[in-house]
Amino acid sequence: MNQLEVLADPANLCHIRKFVEALIQESSLNEEQRYHVLLAVDEACSNVIKHAYKGEVKPDNKIKLNIEVSDNKLKIMIRDYGITVDSSVICGRDLNEVKPGGLGVHLIHGCMDNVYFNCDIKEGNELILEKNFN
Repeated sequence: MNQLEVLADPANLCHIRKFVEALIQESSLNEEQRYHVLLAVDEACSNVIKHAYKGEVKPDNKIKLNIEVSDNKLKIMIRDYGITVDSSVICGRDLNEVKPGGLGVHLIHGCMDNVYFNCDIKEGNELILEKNFN
Protein backbone atom coordinates (compact mmCIF):
# COMPACT_ATOMS: atom_id res chain seq x y z
CA MET A 1 0.00 0.00 0.00
CA ASN A 2 1.24 3.47 -0.89
CA GLN A 3 0.48 6.29 1.54
CA LEU A 4 0.60 10.06 1.58
CA GLU A 5 -0.36 12.48 4.34
CA VAL A 6 -0.59 16.22 3.69
CA LEU A 7 -1.97 19.31 5.35
CA ALA A 8 -5.51 19.98 4.12
CA ASP A 9 -4.50 23.07 2.19
CA PRO A 10 -5.49 23.85 -1.42
CA ALA A 11 -1.79 24.43 -2.13
CA ASN A 12 -1.20 20.71 -1.51
CA LEU A 13 -3.65 19.51 -4.16
CA CYS A 14 -0.82 19.55 -6.71
CA HIS A 15 1.26 17.26 -4.44
CA ILE A 16 -1.68 14.86 -4.14
CA ARG A 17 -2.14 14.81 -7.93
CA LYS A 18 1.56 14.14 -8.52
CA PHE A 19 1.57 11.33 -5.96
CA VAL A 20 -1.46 9.62 -7.52
CA GLU A 21 -0.24 10.21 -11.06
CA ALA A 22 3.12 8.60 -10.30
CA LEU A 23 1.41 5.51 -8.91
CA ILE A 24 -1.04 5.01 -11.75
CA GLN A 25 1.36 5.87 -14.58
CA GLU A 26 2.52 2.25 -14.87
CA SER A 27 -0.96 0.74 -14.45
CA SER A 28 -3.00 -0.69 -17.28
CA LEU A 29 -5.32 2.34 -17.21
CA ASN A 30 -5.38 4.28 -20.44
CA GLU A 31 -4.75 8.04 -20.57
CA GLU A 32 -8.45 8.94 -20.28
CA GLN A 33 -8.95 6.62 -17.30
CA ARG A 34 -5.89 8.07 -15.56
CA TYR A 35 -7.28 11.56 -16.12
CA HIS A 36 -10.61 10.47 -14.60
CA VAL A 37 -8.88 9.05 -11.52
CA LEU A 38 -6.91 12.28 -11.02
CA LEU A 39 -10.05 14.38 -11.46
CA ALA A 40 -12.00 12.29 -8.93
CA VAL A 41 -9.21 12.43 -6.34
CA ASP A 42 -8.78 16.17 -6.85
CA GLU A 43 -12.52 16.79 -6.41
CA ALA A 44 -12.71 14.54 -3.34
CA CYS A 45 -9.75 16.21 -1.64
CA SER A 46 -11.10 19.66 -2.51
CA ASN A 47 -14.37 18.67 -0.83
CA VAL A 48 -12.48 17.52 2.27
CA ILE A 49 -10.78 20.91 2.50
CA LYS A 50 -13.98 22.86 1.86
CA HIS A 51 -16.49 20.82 3.87
CA ALA A 52 -14.77 18.62 6.46
CA TYR A 53 -12.30 21.34 7.47
CA LYS A 54 -14.37 24.40 6.43
CA GLY A 55 -11.37 25.71 4.51
CA GLU A 56 -9.35 26.22 7.69
CA VAL A 57 -5.65 25.43 7.30
CA LYS A 58 -4.49 24.16 10.70
CA PRO A 59 -1.65 21.79 11.64
CA ASP A 60 -4.09 19.02 12.68
CA ASN A 61 -6.18 19.24 9.51
CA LYS A 62 -4.72 16.37 7.50
CA ILE A 63 -5.69 14.39 4.45
CA LYS A 64 -4.39 10.83 4.26
CA LEU A 65 -4.37 8.82 1.06
CA ASN A 66 -3.85 5.07 0.91
CA ILE A 67 -3.61 3.57 -2.55
CA GLU A 68 -3.72 -0.10 -3.39
CA VAL A 69 -3.02 -1.37 -6.88
CA SER A 70 -3.95 -5.00 -7.55
CA ASP A 71 -4.05 -7.01 -10.76
CA ASN A 72 -7.57 -5.88 -11.58
CA LYS A 73 -8.34 -2.76 -9.53
CA LEU A 74 -7.10 0.56 -8.21
CA LYS A 75 -8.41 1.42 -4.74
CA ILE A 76 -7.92 4.89 -3.25
CA MET A 77 -8.89 5.64 0.35
CA ILE A 78 -9.12 9.32 1.27
CA ARG A 79 -9.24 9.92 5.03
CA ASP A 80 -9.78 13.07 7.04
CA TYR A 81 -10.40 13.92 10.69
CA GLY A 82 -12.73 16.83 10.13
CA ILE A 83 -16.47 17.20 10.57
CA THR A 84 -18.10 13.81 10.12
CA VAL A 85 -20.49 13.83 7.19
CA ASP A 86 -23.71 11.85 6.99
CA SER A 87 -23.02 10.07 3.70
CA SER A 88 -26.74 9.54 3.08
CA VAL A 89 -27.23 13.28 2.51
CA ILE A 90 -24.32 13.80 0.12
CA CYS A 91 -25.55 14.54 -3.36
CA GLY A 92 -24.58 16.89 -6.13
CA ARG A 93 -26.74 19.81 -7.07
CA ASP A 94 -29.49 19.55 -9.65
CA LEU A 95 -27.75 19.37 -13.03
CA ASN A 96 -30.45 21.59 -14.55
CA GLU A 97 -29.28 24.51 -12.40
CA VAL A 98 -26.83 26.64 -14.33
CA LYS A 99 -24.38 27.96 -11.75
CA PRO A 100 -20.78 27.35 -10.73
CA GLY A 101 -19.88 24.70 -8.16
CA GLY A 102 -21.65 21.68 -6.78
CA LEU A 103 -20.58 19.26 -9.51
CA GLY A 104 -17.84 17.43 -7.58
CA VAL A 105 -20.05 14.56 -6.42
CA HIS A 106 -21.33 14.02 -9.98
CA LEU A 107 -17.77 14.12 -11.35
CA ILE A 108 -16.44 11.67 -8.76
CA HIS A 109 -19.21 9.15 -9.42
CA GLY A 110 -18.87 9.59 -13.19
CA CYS A 111 -15.11 9.06 -13.13
CA MET A 112 -14.88 6.03 -10.83
CA ASP A 113 -16.44 2.56 -10.96
CA ASN A 114 -17.25 2.42 -7.23
CA VAL A 115 -17.54 5.22 -4.69
CA TYR A 116 -18.49 4.64 -1.07
CA PHE A 117 -17.84 5.73 2.50
CA ASN A 118 -16.25 3.60 5.19
CA CYS A 119 -18.86 3.91 7.93
CA ASP A 120 -16.82 1.96 10.50
CA ILE A 121 -14.61 4.88 11.55
CA LYS A 122 -15.30 6.91 14.68
CA GLU A 123 -13.86 10.30 13.73
CA GLY A 124 -13.86 12.14 10.43
CA ASN A 125 -14.54 10.52 7.09
CA GLU A 126 -13.08 7.96 4.73
CA LEU A 127 -14.09 7.95 1.09
CA ILE A 128 -13.15 4.93 -1.01
CA LEU A 129 -12.76 5.24 -4.77
CA GLU A 130 -12.28 2.22 -7.02
CA LYS A 131 -11.37 1.96 -10.68
CA ASN A 132 -11.38 -1.42 -12.39
CA PHE A 133 -8.71 -2.27 -14.91
CA ASN A 134 -10.13 -3.28 -18.28
